[in-house]
Amino acid sequence: MLATPDDFQMPLDCARNDVVAEPDPDLDDWHSISNDLPILDELLTVWQQPNWDTQGLFDLASHEPSTSLNLFSQSPKNQMQPYIDNTTVSTLARNPASTFPFLTRFLQYGGLLDSFECGSLFERQQIISPQLRRRCTRGTCSDDNDPAINIQDLPSEIGPVDVASPSFSEALFTRTECRPHLQYTQMLFTDASTPDDLINLTPNFMMDDQSHSTTTSSSGIHEVYQSTAVKIVQMIKEVAFLKPRGSKIPIDWSPVIEQACLEFFSPLNLEKSLILFWSCWYANCPILHKPTFMAETRSPALVASLALIGACVSPDPADRIRASVWFDNVEEVVFSDEFLQDESIEFSHDSVYDDPKIWGRLDALQAAFHICVLQNWEGSMESKRRIRRYRYTTVVAIARELGLEKTTLEDLQLKDFSQFKWTDFILLETFIRTATYIFLVDSYFVVFHHSPPRIMLAELQMDLTCSEACFEAETAEGCFALLCSWARSSQSQPRLSIPRAVELLCGTPDQSLDVFQSLSILNMFTIVTALHTLVFNCQTSLTCSESTITSAERGLMQWSWAWNNGCYMSKLRNFCAGEDMWKHTGFIQHGPEFCLLARVVLEQLKAQQDSNYESQAAWSSSNGRKSNGAKFDNSDMSQVTQLIRKFQHFSVSELQYPWL
Repeated sequence: MLATPDDFQMPLDCARNDVVAEPDPDLDDWHSISNDLPILDELLTVWQQPNWDTQGLFDLASHEPSTSLNLFSQSPKNQMQPYIDNTTVSTLARNPASTFPFLTRFLQYGGLLDSFECGSLFERQQIISPQLRRRCTRGTCSDDNDPAINIQDLPSEIGPVDVASPSFSEALFTRTECRPHLQYTQMLFTDASTPDDLINLTPNFMMDDQSHSTTTSSSGIHEVYQSTAVKIVQMIKEVAFLKPRGSKIPIDWSPVIEQACLEFFSPLNLEKSLILFWSCWYANCPILHKPTFMAETRSPALVASLALIGACVSPDPADRIRASVWFDNVEEVVFSDEFLQDESIEFSHDSVYDDPKIWGRLDALQAAFHICVLQNWEGSMESKRRIRRYRYTTVVAIARELGLEKTTLEDLQLKDFSQFKWTDFILLETFIRTATYIFLVDSYFVVFHHSPPRIMLAELQMDLTCSEACFEAETAEGCFALLCSWARSSQSQPRLSIPRAVELLCGTPDQSLDVFQSLSILNMFTIVTALHTLVFNCQTSLTCSESTITSAERGLMQWSWAWNNGCYMSKLRNFCAGEDMWKHTGFIQHGPEFCLLARVVLEQLKAQQDSNYESQAAWSSSNGRKSNGAKFDNSDMSQVTQLIRKFQHFSVSELQYPWL
């Protein structure tokens, strides 16, 4: 069935209701605690960035409604009345992709917070406020079983440290910015003058000493993260000492650096950072199986990369500054992982699904992927180039070695629960999702930096991802029931891979598109990203025919029809800042803008190819000459930014589709 422009009228019941929330004044208490380091004052003024939720960043599209996530519809502690502008909501519903509010922000501001859907400042404060409030009371911080430490008594500076002094262990973790971390009461040091004499960290959390008896909460937070925290610091210290050839680690290890590392990766700080990761970031990249994720059983390198991301979406800007110190170090740790380099570990249908080597290499791959994402959006310009040109190539190569691009759920036993293996499903679906997001980030480099694609569409033969509900199920029984329901609802539809979906959309107009109306938002976003790859091929081909461009245009138009007809805006999931916030819809909700961008690029390409169109083309330069062509592998995204700015002067209805 061929779509027409009249089909792009989305039903009004698909619109989202925007909710305006007022900040909680009680949260100001812990902000007064968070800046006890004088040296941070200047850094904070540099790192303070306008919050896009409140600053109105869309100068080019100020008439459009905000696309920010408003995750509070009802809250037990904060009853809020929604404010709904029926006019703007209806406009968004009828024409959800007539401009670029999300991409304007995405291109204009750097960092994870400003580029993705991580929640508002108030929402992020609400997420960690229970953790902070149970430790901080009016200038004094305490834990259930930890002795109280007055904030005013904390030292403002760290002087020379005598590692041989018995008082050194008492000094650790007393210089904290938000709250005192768990004290390491016993540290063993050796001469670290050579790489072979690395300091052996042996924290003792249960020490009987009359001078300073300290115990941790027996409930388990300290115990859960204790061994992981120690392993992370040991790994960072090792790469800092050894520094292999070509290492980009900028710091030299010292007792003060070690203390800072112990503080940042302390059990309590890991807890806070992982809470922020799951609640604020995970929805933008749901490739980990949260219901079964236990930090103490996973790779320390993976946990470290997740903790850094969590710190970067913290409501406290100081957390982002502290995290940035360890970006390059953790990157070095991740890419020196033995599992990552072990080419003998690959996955096939004959593999043992509970093989620890397969899970170990999957952990290493996911750690590498997350650190690449972190460095690309939060790192220095040098780090961004290194990730784009070198590190990410390694990530793609390892994904190929593992065989992620061929993973399917077809062999999963769903006839009888007694034969269903939840662990098998988790591994297979995690493979599929990891391969999907590796492709999405590679496509990001293609679209916004004009980098040659590392992944070809034809090799993406894995299944599309299953429904979010199946992957989020808390139990094997619940997962089995949801999988059976999902399988029944799609059994009449052909099995889709990404290449097959693109083929259907770009094929003859008489093909049915019903299969696309039941796909998830993630799968629809993946497909429109794949269409961007076709557009890039048109841009770079020396002999791009008119029929090729028409085919790509048809695919984009058909995708828009499928999105609108499937009422995907009504499928967006919003949750308040609580236990379920990790289930909200991330940046993939902005698929229509990516589709519109591809259509604009094609229109520009057609204008450049038609010399007779030169005088009236929207893309002509001021002197009437055509563009000189795109530059490739750019460090900035100026080409796409300029294209979007030019498009602001024209309406989407001006895009021509001669095949209609």
